[in-house]
Amino acid sequence: MIKNKLQNLSKPLIYTTLCFFYVSIFILPSFFIPFNIYLYLFGIGFASLFILKVPEVGLYTIVLCTMIYERFFTLQPIILDVNIYKIYPIDVLLAVTFISFLIHHFGNLGSKEIKYTRLEKATFIFFLTLIVALVYSIIKNPDKELALATFKNYSYLLILFLTIFIIRTKVQFKRIIKVFLAGGIILIGFIIYGLATGNGLWSEFTPGTRFLAQTHTYYLLLPVFIAIVFLTYGKEIYGHIKTQAIILVQSVGIVAGMHRHLWLGFLSGLATIFLLSNKEKRKVALKNILGILLVVLIVFSIVIWITAMLNTDINIKASSYTQRFIERVQSLFTLKSSNIEEAAGWRLKAWQEGLVQYSKNPILGIGFGKMLNVEFKGFVSTVEMRALHNELLGVLIQTGIIGLIPFLFINYYLIKYFIKLYKAKISEQPELIALFAFYVATCVGLLFSLYLVTNMLNIFYWIAMGLIVSLYKMYKLDQIK
Repeated sequence: MIKNKLQNLSKPLIYTTLCFFYVSIFILPSFFIPFNIYLYLFGIGFASLFILKVPEVGLYTIVLCTMIYERFFTLQPIILDVNIYKIYPIDVLLAVTFISFLIHHFGNLGSKEIKYTRLEKATFIFFLTLIVALVYSIIKNPDKELALATFKNYSYLLILFLTIFIIRTKVQFKRIIKVFLAGGIILIGFIIYGLATGNGLWSEFTPGTRFLAQTHTYYLLLPVFIAIVFLTYGKEIYGHIKTQAIILVQSVGIVAGMHRHLWLGFLSGLATIFLLSNKEKRKVALKNILGILLVVLIVFSIVIWITAMLNTDINIKASSYTQRFIERVQSLFTLKSSNIEEAAGWRLKAWQEGLVQYSKNPILGIGFGKMLNVEFKGFVSTVEMRALHNELLGVLIQTGIIGLIPFLFINYYLIKYFIKLYKAKISEQPELIALFAFYVATCVGLLFSLYLVTNMLNIFYWIAMGLIVSLYKMYKLDQIK
């Protein structure tokens, strides 16, 4: 039976499983012992060998390892004695994947010439403006290390090009969708752990009570959107009943994460799916979405009832979660300056102070590496300019108009290409709608959190874009201008 399942898997997916295994050999021991260079070289080294054989395996491995291990894969530096080198595992695998692509592309005489879309050209121009901002920052700003770190985090946008270069066939497109779905299944274990213990694994990096870390909550969005769209289109992923159950559990995880901007993003994604479905499928989509919400409500009510009957605290801590949940929901509607929620009030004040600094140089911005003093409710806090929790403002303030304009054009072309694909009614439309719903949800997140300057988050924004552009290129719509 196992042999038959392995035979159904393609070589790239088998290699991806092996890569994940070897990276895990390095990461899992690091939870208990200090950094070990030999485990690092063994795990990353063997994973690199498989990636060099098949370039797309590198992209799949990066997606899967980030979804599961997040910062332990994306932010683990190399430590030698007292020296720390901020070359992370994701950096190494990205470099190896790019090298593998170059080897296979130029070594294959039958490889097609790479043609660039306007979105790719806009992305390249945006990257050039980041280089300009970096040079300007090194000249003007004293904290050169922070400026370089900020530039590096923005530079993960290059994974968009890697996605477009590698995912060039419908088969490859289907494979990466399967990788996202597999990651979503593994994350169910994190949901169960968070509900059982009352505190999500690695959620301590975000203030407040969280049953699931922000990163894992965000990673669940795309698998949930894919499953909902497939269910709406009458297609199977895990099996009809299993699909509904998995969507239910993953949706509970998104709500239990207690991240308000992700709630807004989740609702925006669901609304996008609903609006993009035709009249007949819209009824199915609404039925599925409302059905899942109803089951969540029923399960939630039963848990509270059991807790009340037992008159004791069980591991799920439903009563405390209910109170915290209500507080978080109410804060979304509390916008008056006199009683605005503290985090929201601080953000608004920080944005105002950032714009004051920006007004000193509207064309080039203030550059990377600057700090901002924010006075709110009698207290003064110092924050990095890149951490304003509004990425559009972050780009504008740090890179000026010359940085914001190409960034806006990137998103303009993405929406334009999606509309053309959507109107063409291509066979991959369910995945396309799910990807666009994820893009919309991420755009909502850009306005409230750090999705461009955090590598464990921004790679999914750029990969989702890259996959839509890949589909656009596959179908050669409008002769790829």
